[in-house]
Order: sequence, then structure tokens, then C-alpha cells
Amino acid sequence: MSLNEMIDDFSNISQKFLKKDGIVFSEGDFCDGKMYFVLEGLLGIYKNKPGGENMVREVSSGMFFGEMGMIVSGKRAATVRVLSDKCKLGMIDKDIFVKLCNTHPNFLLALLRNIIKNFITAEEKIQHLEERIVNMENGKVYEDTIKSVLDILDMDSPHVEEIKPEDNPFHKN
Repeated sequence: MSLNEMIDDFSNISQKFLKKDGIVFSEGDFCDGKMYFVLEGLLGIYKNKPGGENMVREVSSGMFFGEMGMIVSGKRAATVRVLSDKCKLGMIDKDIFVKLCNTHPNFLLALLRNIIKNFITAEEKIQHLEERIVNMENGKVYEDTIKSVLDILDMDSPHVEEIKPEDNPFHKN
């Protein structure tokens, strides 16, 4: 049974319609206890970073997001913005969430799979950052770091000029 078919079983699911660049919620907003299902459209999930934001992932028809706000109260961890021309979302609260879990165990498995996938991705990013820190501490330099610096300097490759012996103060005649 598809996600949309599971949701169709519940007649009291609220729907929300948004246009391109519409914001579902923003990082730091108070969680309203709702979880969202993408019925139509494409959305981007963004995390704030110094100087802007970074797209973490995309969600499309048949996918869901905001599950952490359903389970843990607090602030939203990301901003969700519509990428397609229009978007149709289904929204459920905790009561409907519990009913959905009880009547459709596959939904609970999909939710668990999604949370575990996000956890594994976070662990991989942490491991990568730890490796970069260790390598930086050991004096190693990453090629991508060099390329980033060269891009900033608008250079294709390092430019090294040979110093003529007569211009080198350490050169002995």
C-alpha cells in the first residue's frame, strides 16, 4: 500500500497548498506537532550555515518530512521550501499519527527506515569531519581544500615562478 493510499484512509487529514518558493516551516520555528506528507510536488530541505543555507535533501510525492517534530517537541531543525511550481501536502497531528501507526505497520517501518537513514548519514558526515580534523592536525592537506582556495583566487593551478640565481639572496656565486 502506498503512502498516499494509507493517508486516504483518514478523511480528517488537513491539506496545505503552496506555490513555488513557499515555506512550509523555517529552521528554528516552534514545532507545531505536525508531520507532513508530499502528495504532489517537490520540496527542498535546507539547513542554515554561515553566509546562507545548504540544501540537505529533496522530498517528492510519496515522501514525508517533519517526523522529528511529531516525536520530539522543540524547534524545527530545518527550513522546507517548495521547489516545484505548486505543492500539495497532507498534514497529520499526533492522534492521527498513532492511528496510522496502529492500522498500517508498514508506515511505521518506513518512518523508522527514514530516521535510521538520516542517522547513518549524520554519522558518516561526523566521521568525515573527524578524519579531516585528524589529517589537518597531522599536517596533511586535502586536494579539495587546495582546489577551493584556487577557486577563490580564480586560478586553475598553482603558479610557481622560478627565481633567477642573481635574484636569490641565498644563492652563492
